[in-house]
Amino acid sequence: MIKIDVDGYEIDVLRSGKKIINKYKPVIYFEFAPYLYKEFGYSSKILINFIKKDMSYLFFDENFNQVKNISKIAKNLNDRSKNFFLIHKKNISNFKDI
Repeated sequence: MIKIDVDGYEIDVLRSGKKIINKYKPVIYFEFAPYLYKEFGYSSKILINFIKKDMSYLFFDENFNQVKNISKIAKNLNDRSKNFFLIHKKNISNFKDI
């Protein structure tokens, strides 16, 4: 398991660790703070696409319910953040009974 709370550097952390993350597919718990991303040169859309498409991870809330509307949540967070679990698509079946 990896915990990421890096105040806007999320995409840098995920990009730099992509190889090892793809190898082991750990659960990732991270703070999603869209209001910070512009300052760091990216948007929540870029981060979401990277997580979903480049890394094959899905978003889950803190009760392990899959979040299918993460873009909508990002737009509504304003100056707040929210924690999510990221779970690799191949590991989804391990969390269905939680």
